Amino acid sequence: MPVIIDQRDILFRSIEADIMVGNSDEKSEMVEGAIGEMSAFHNTFGYYAQAVDSSTSVLPNSRKDRVVKVCNEKTHSITGLCLEIHDLMISKLYAGREKDLKFFNAAVSLNVISKETLIERLNLTEISDRKRHTTEDPINRGFSK
Repeated sequence: MPVIIDQRDILFRSIEADIMVGNSDEKSEMVEGAIGEMSAFHNTFGYYAQAVDSSTSVLPNSRKDRVVKVCNEKTHSITGLCLEIHDLMISKLYAGREKDLKFFNAAVSLNVISKETLIERLNLTEISDRKRHTTEDPINRGFSK
């Protein structure tokens, strides 16, 4: 009997969160040590953070104008700044890892992203022509199903 995977699980039940730390090795090490994979935090709460910076992620220009602020009782009134989903998808498609492509396909399946907006954001991203093509290819394939 085949295993049926709910696409929402792929999008909403990730045990990993990326935290942008700027270009600081010291801050990256602090995040990874305190709340990173295999840390006491991870073992206690079942999820962890990975430190990312501009050398490990590629994002569209003007993304800061589109961040989504999250602040509520669950964040103890601390405001988190989260990438808008299309900006996040460009970064994931650029990385092109299997888990990122699964994440993208789940978002397409659940109709929470648009091809037009992704292409627009890709055009705002400073990358080589070769990487632009390899990033755009899964967008075209994902929306042709």
